[in-house]
Amino acid sequence: MGRNRKPIERHLLDGTYRADRHGPIPPHLANSRGVIVGGTGPIETPAGFAMGDQPAKPASLSAAASAFWDHVVRTRAGVLRASDASTLAILAEWHANWLRTLADLDTATGGPARLKLTQQLSICSTNFERLGRKFGLTPSDRATVPAPHAGGPEKPRVATRQPTKLDRSGPPAK
Repeated sequence: MGRNRKPIERHLLDGTYRADRHGPIPPHLANSRGVIVGGTGPIETPAGFAMGDQPAKPASLSAAASAFWDHVVRTRAGVLRASDASTLAILAEWHANWLRTLADLDTATGGPARLKLTQQLSICSTNFERLGRKFGLTPSDRATVPAPHAGGPEKPRVATRQPTKLDRSGPPAK
């Protein structure tokens, strides 16, 4: 099983997008002029792909889920987008359920009650971890989630070889 493909958005930000390799740019990523400049030129950020476009917090979150939401938005600020709101809300609620179940487990007496709470705690942990991976909340997955784009100088291009006479002559005449 191979690793997951890098999304076109990431190629655009890194300056590594190539139409011959990555295919056409989806319409929702085209900028207002419909032009994407990649490769060696400057990168124009597509419309709808604004880094720092924060998701709106739902009013229906519990207090514990709301606190966790604020923590994730603060720590993953440059990575989150408005489209992540529903997944982040579910993640926050699983975290709140985990905290609630953990508190209930501390006060539970009797074997069957503790067993049921332990099972619920396991379910909460599993679901939280699955969703947390999407946001890079586990140490092993942090490297797979893109870091916020600082907008500093472009990455230096490494020359692999000296240009030859054939390279300098350009493409063949038609």
